[in-house]
Amino acid sequence: MIAWMIYVVAVTLLLSGAALLAEQAVHQRRGPRRWIWALAIVASLLIPTVISSVTIELPNLFTPAVSQKIVVLRESASLRLPFIAPAAVHLAPQADMATTIKRAWLAASAAIALGLLVSGAVVVRRKRHWRGTQMSGTEVLVAPDTGPAVVGLLRPRIVVPAWLTCADTTQQDLVIAHEQAHLDAFDPQLLSVALCLLILMPWNLPLWWQLHRLRRAIEVDCDARVLRHKRNLADYGATLLAVGQRQSGYLGAAAAMSESASFLEQRIRIMLKQPARWNRSAAAALACLSLATATIAAQIMPPNAPQAPAAIGSMAGSYLATGNNLLVVTGAGEQLRIALREHGPVDMVPAGDGGFSIPSLKIDVSVTRDPRGRVGALVLHIPGQPDLVAKRIDDAAAARFKETLERKVAQQTASPGTEAALRRLFVQINATPIQFDGIGPELAEAMRRQASAMRARLSRLGAVKSIEFIGVAGNGADKYLVRYEHGSAQWVLSLDEQGLINTALVGP
Repeated sequence: MIAWMIYVVAVTLLLSGAALLAEQAVHQRRGPRRWIWALAIVASLLIPTVISSVTIELPNLFTPAVSQKIVVLRESASLRLPFIAPAAVHLAPQADMATTIKRAWLAASAAIALGLLVSGAVVVRRKRHWRGTQMSGTEVLVAPDTGPAVVGLLRPRIVVPAWLTCADTTQQDLVIAHEQAHLDAFDPQLLSVALCLLILMPWNLPLWWQLHRLRRAIEVDCDARVLRHKRNLADYGATLLAVGQRQSGYLGAAAAMSESASFLEQRIRIMLKQPARWNRSAAAALACLSLATATIAAQIMPPNAPQAPAAIGSMAGSYLATGNNLLVVTGAGEQLRIALREHGPVDMVPAGDGGFSIPSLKIDVSVTRDPRGRVGALVLHIPGQPDLVAKRIDDAAAARFKETLERKVAQQTASPGTEAALRRLFVQINATPIQFDGIGPELAEAMRRQASAMRARLSRLGAVKSIEFIGVAGNGADKYLVRYEHGSAQWVLSLDEQGLINTALVGP
């Protein structure tokens, strides 16, 4: 979850840079800016979501029979961020953190949505106390200390402050022309849609900066439209300063003429700037840089993309693990399931670096491959237990294993040599140092780590009095009831093809 959020922020930052370059390119040609930032906001939401989750089918038009080619978009990306880990969450604390983040995300989105609704309700309530009048031939609302601005979404209205009714007609004409330009360009609706989109990802801080740039671009574009109608630049600049010197009441997300002094100065400089001789070349260069930056953003791999397509290929098959545990992997691509004897079929998902994860069991799975890249074994990393190594076997060997196992479980007869191996194991455990002859390497490693606890338990039970075979476990291991001087315990034991002990479990 966190890795995906970092990926989204990285894409948004690159798209913000691309939009900033595009805005500078448009500035050289005195073109509209607001659509650049509107597109950046939409792209910042769509590109990470689409690339992470969408699979498309492309028609192959160059074959006699038109066929479909399936393309997973996240696998078409080619740039991996070095500071995010690929793929999925597989540890319990991480899963809990992801749940907490999702809840915080929903809470933040709900809070912003509620804030917008409350802000709109406050404006509606205040509008009831504003009087209507005519100014420069346009219907307006007059408020004591609010405006000039456009309020409302479905039926936006121009609101002006009371002091403007006492201003000269030139200022009134220019203020109304500015706000009418907002209405004609549907700026209030554009700003409202952008705010609603931010509700989807309120934690994406670069997205808020894009909204800030959009609001500024809306005002700059509005200035250009006003001056395009042969308005006097000096009078318009003086009107902006006059409006800026008076603080307007809060109107939330409304398109307002009043802005900070620094931005008013910037707007006036933009209006005064004369085109340079080289602006065509500069605009072309900036446009190319913007396109290149946006392309890089689209090429970043999401964290759920496998590091290499081969990491998922040729996984289906049977794997025989220590202790006669047969694991069966089915499916293809990322739709993989692994059948475990104790749990049944469970999902197995790519987890980066060619590995996998079993999220429902919180187990990581690493893969070993032969020189040709074919999967040779799976290693299950089980929390609190020794690694379980499962070597790949062919279908014929898997069928023979299943047949032998079913026959042995049905007959409930002990395998030759298991009782002798168990008696020998007791001697080896009590030896100093502990002996590992005739014991498989995985079991030997587990016994080394648990030697002191195992010896302490067996010493409390005392000497062995008798060993009795009591049946066959579901995995084909032999079960023995061992009676000691001070109690009894059940042992489960199995041997591999070389006669080495590969399973030795003691129960109550």
